[in-house]
Order: sequence, then structure tokens, then C-alpha cells
Amino acid sequence: MLPAIAPGQTVTVECGRVPALGDVAVFRYRSDVYVHRVVALGVAWLLTWGDANSLPDEAITPSSVIGVIPAAPSVARKWWRAALVRTITRGVNSPELLTRRVRFLYSARDAWRRGPHVFAGRILGTAMRRISSW
Repeated sequence: MLPAIAPGQTVTVECGRVPALGDVAVFRYRSDVYVHRVVALGVAWLLTWGDANSLPDEAITPSSVIGVIPAAPSVARKWWRAALVRTITRGVNSPELLTRRVRFLYSARDAWRRGPHVFAGRILGTAMRRISSW
């Protein structure tokens, strides 16, 4: 959770506390424990994002939260992160839909890293699949 929390740094966790927007949450995801900032909240999901990560995490359910680190310092918010969060959470009611959108972001980023031809091919393929399903 750099720069707010260094690896190996001792922290206090308030277990059972429901995280608010901007809080640093400790949560279980699959078989691991993570410490990331809450960037969006829904009725059935939370969206977290590590301060040093380039993209948000997959959606988690409120029951996955172990607690909150109350003394975690805040970090400067970046406009592009806020815009991305607003875009991918718009109209989301289920953690499954939000997870699909986050996975799409990771897929697009990976295609971009492979080069413009791969990226353009992925976009064209996605567009053709959507058009054919109309």
C-alpha cells in the first residue's frame, strides 16, 4: 500500500468496521489477505485500489472485509482515477458485473502493452461480437 503504508510496517486494524469511501480496508480475496483503499461502494460490492497500482482490484463483497486501518494517511487523488472509477461503476448492481468491467480494463492494458496492432485487433473483435449480437 505504498506510499501510505510501507511493507512490514506495523498497523492497527479495527476488525468488523465497515469501510467508508477513502478508508484503507483489510480484506480477504480468494485465499489471500489484501490492504487497499476503498474507492467506490455499492450495496452488494466494494471496489478497492492499491495506491501504487495502475488499475483497481476486482470487486469484493462486504463480507470479505476483515476491518479498516484507521490511521492510514490519505493520498492525493488523481483525476483520471476518479474518472475511471465513475465510468466502470456506473449502473453496476452486482459484484460480478463490476468484476467483468475491471477484467476488461486489465485485458485492454495487456493488449496495449503488446502493441497497437494487437490493441486494434482486440477492439475490432469486441466491436464485431457486439454488433453480431444485436
